[in-house]
Amino acid sequence: NAVVLYNLAGISRSKTALAELDWSAHRRLDLRLAYRFVDAVTSRISSDAFRDPFVSRHRGFAQVSYASRLADEGGQWRGDATIQWVGVQRLPSTAMNPEPFALPDMAPNYTQLNLQLTRDFSTATSAYLGVENLTNVRQDRPILGAGAEPSDFDQYFDASMVYGPIFGRMFYAGLRWRVL
Repeated sequence: NAVVLYNLAGISRSKTALAELDWSAHRRLDLRLAYRFVDAVTSRISSDAFRDPFVSRHRGFAQVSYASRLADEGGQWRGDATIQWVGVQRLPSTAMNPEPFALPDMAPNYTQLNLQLTRDFSTATSAYLGVENLTNVRQDRPILGAGAEPSDFDQYFDASMVYGPIFGRMFYAGLRWRVL
């Protein structure tokens, strides 16, 4: 319910570790696995240090890519599957708000799955189709106060609480045509 400007009097630190594995399991099959740990804390107004909001301590990623044998005229099938896991995140406190305008202290973890299939007809032309967020994960109430009565809207409207996907499953298709 306020904007506070101040100089940092305490600590602010971030420790990050990343592990990644890339493996070509076969000439046409690739696998990538990654994990990231982040320990980011800041003492803001008080001298107590808290985990930074909207920063997940744990994240995981996996991708599998496959490509068929390349034909003489450049034709080929390619497929990709990507899964991303985002662990829990601390949210800024909304404890002072009435319940309809309050969020929990921690955002839940979520997993997203994306798939894409591509058909190269030649070195210059291809078609693709895919789906993003196949798991259809969506954040509940990404904008606090949206749809509220005008008197509550003015006081509790907050569009800064986006911590996850706000769009559900999306399908797409397209053509690529290389000019050069």
